[in-house]
Parts: sequence; structure tokens; C-alpha cells
Amino acid sequence: MSKVKAIISLLLVVGAFICATVAFSSYWYQTSIKNNYLIVYKYNEYKYFTISGGDVVSTKHHTYTENEKRVSKNQLSIMNASLAFDILAWILFLITSILLIMKLTGVINKIPTFIPIISMIGKFILIGATLFMLLSMFIFLGIGSAKKRDCLHLKNETSCSNDNYDFVYRKNGLYQGPSTSWIAVVIGSVLSIAAMVINFFGVFEVTPSN
Repeated sequence: MSKVKAIISLLLVVGAFICATVAFSSYWYQTSIKNNYLIVYKYNEYKYFTISGGDVVSTKHHTYTENEKRVSKNQLSIMNASLAFDILAWILFLITSILLIMKLTGVINKIPTFIPIISMIGKFILIGATLFMLLSMFIFLGIGSAKKRDCLHLKNETSCSNDNYDFVYRKNGLYQGPSTSWIAVVIGSVLSIAAMVINFFGVFEVTPSN
């Protein structure tokens, strides 16, 4: 039974690891106008798609200029903070996957000196990974307020009140909201929570080999 739980836990952790990988390699936020354009943003660049008749007719990659970094300082800070916690979770998912493989192949049982340490690490490491994923997810919810702070840094309250700062916004063909990375973090968080719960039910309980 312990082996079955370890296999299920490994599959969940690998799934969360893949989600964390997608998150730091893809784009976090997007704005678009139907049949006109789509812009997707990440911590170091953005991509501009020109759309006509429902098809993408051109794509341009842009690295943030120093001026763009200055006027989007708070938004980029949010993206970088979410990215940092995602990477920390990615590292812990990788370590957990290695420990689970060692458990399934019986390697852990052959090193009795380290069994108590490995058991303790294996049981609690996913708490850290889950915490980091949740922090990444919830921090990014502040992208709207960060956008408003950036606006207020350049304009007055009256001018900024004309913009929309909702996390998700749809109106008259305009859409702004989370993109691939944030969605991957949400899915990864769910998988990580599931794996964490399973790990607390004796996945890393091992006995030394004779």
C-alpha cells in the first residue's frame, strides 16, 4: 500500500513540477482586443500578436527598455516575486521527486544512517513547496493594484480612474487577465496540496534493509 501511495505521490509531484516549469518559462498576464491584438507579459519581456480575421498575422518580441521598466516598476516587481517563489517550489518538487524515486527503488532502505533524516525531509518538504506555490499564486493577484500604483506614479488620480485594474476584465471585446504561467501555478498548487496530503500518510515510512 505504501508503494501505491508513493507512486501516486510521485505522479502528482511530477505534475506539479511540470506546472512550475511552465510557469517560469511562459507568460503571466495578457491584454487583448478581439480581432485586433494580443499582448502577453512576463518578467523580462512581452510579446505582441497582431490579429486579423481571427488569425495571427504577425508576432513581435520585445525586451523591456529601461523606460518601460521604470513606468512598470510595481507590475514587474509582482511578476518577479511570483516567479521567485515558483522557482523555489520547482527546486523542492525536484528534490521530492528524487526522494520518491529512491523510495520506490529501495535505495533509501539501503542507507539506514540517513533514514530518519530522509523520512523527515520527505514528509515536510512538500509543505514548503506548496507554500511557495500558493505565495506565487496569491502574490500575483496584486498585479491590478500594482498597475494602478504605476499609473499614479506618472499621472494624477483623475487620469488613472479611467483605467481598469481588475485582475480579470472583459468588456466590449477588451480582455485582460492571467495567462499561461499563473494558470499553471494554480494547477500546480492543487497537485502539490494533493501530494502533500498523501505524503502525510506514511509514504516515507521506511525500514532498513538487513
